[in-house]
Amino acid sequence: LAEIEGNDSYPFGGLFVFDGEIHLTQSDDELLLIECEQLTPVTARFQGIIPLFDAGETDSEQRLIGTVDNRLFIVESGQFNELQIQSEELGDINMNCGVWLNQTDIAVGTITEGVIFIDTSTGKVITVSDNTNGLMDNEVLTLSMDRDNGLWVGASLGLSRIAPDLPISRWDNYPGI
Repeated sequence: LAEIEGNDSYPFGGLFVFDGEIHLTQSDDELLLIECEQLTPVTARFQGIIPLFDAGETDSEQRLIGTVDNRLFIVESGQFNELQIQSEELGDINMNCGVWLNQTDIAVGTITEGVIFIDTSTGKVITVSDNTNGLMDNEVLTLSMDRDNGLWVGASLGLSRIAPDLPISRWDNYPGI
């Protein structure tokens, strides 16, 4: 077991893997690379942005990067292109996680707005799933796709599974479920 101590003034934030390397964010918006049990500041690689999550690659080798300042980037061949989300209904979305659904569509989990589905080819919001239309909770902590292309939503109050052609199902802590 190896331990790396943080700075009391700036606690650690999120961990994510990019190109096989483990990165860590710190509360002062510093990005650190973990290598050989050491923390090394990183900025040039990400062109000055501080990633919050990396949703990985599509088959076409596009990556989705969400940042601590609530921006989305599509990364292809080392080029970071900001995705402009086109929606008048959404204010501050406070992103927390994201996942590719297919070659063009993504799902973004938020702290207050549930799950936002976005077409990356246009930047348009396809739909929003939240506690008004079936999600247990709008505070989305994690997203994951299963082998049947269902989207699992881990929220503070329980799990939901979203499928394109089926209504939302949910599992929670009530007796008998």
